[in-house]
Amino acid sequence: LFVSSIMLGAGMIHQSSFSLYSGGFNSNCLIWLGIIPMLAGIIEGKRGVLLWGLLAILTCTSFLLMDILDYPLPDYLSHKGHLFSQALLCFGYIFLSTTLIYIFLVMEEDNKNKLNDKSLKIKNLLRIVLHDISNPLTILNIQLKKIKKSISVLEPNNTTLKLDKTIDNSKFATSTINEIIENVRDMHALEDG
Repeated sequence: LFVSSIMLGAGMIHQSSFSLYSGGFNSNCLIWLGIIPMLAGIIEGKRGVLLWGLLAILTCTSFLLMDILDYPLPDYLSHKGHLFSQALLCFGYIFLSTTLIYIFLVMEEDNKNKLNDKSLKIKNLLRIVLHDISNPLTILNIQLKKIKKSISVLEPNNTTLKLDKTIDNSKFATSTINEIIENVRDMHALEDG
């Protein structure tokens, strides 16, 4: 953060000085102050873009006020110097903005691919987990039905009634888990189209 601030500050001083000695607010180079907040945003994030954007606005406003108040600013550039300055401005700005946008798009695509890979891994894991839970639940349900059937032939007493109630509660729990699994599978199928 410190190194990037030194770099951005040096760029701000350079562009401001060049603008000061080449016509102030009418200088072709003042536009380069617009790149500094963009670079700050890429390097430092939101806080950097806000800070350096405010500093660029204050600098440009200062040059505008000097021009409005007819403050005499030097213009040491010759006609060819202004032409060269304009060429650097046009081609440099195009190159820099193209490069930055390209880098941004490559990073965005890379992040999108990473998210898609993670999403695919999560979907596969979900599919495996649902399958692995579903099979033992089916077996458990079958076993509960067999136990219930075998105790139904016994003479009803306190123990068999408690056991029957426990089996009913267990069957209800496994049915609820099966419903949850089916709901998750349905949601998963809807997301996949």
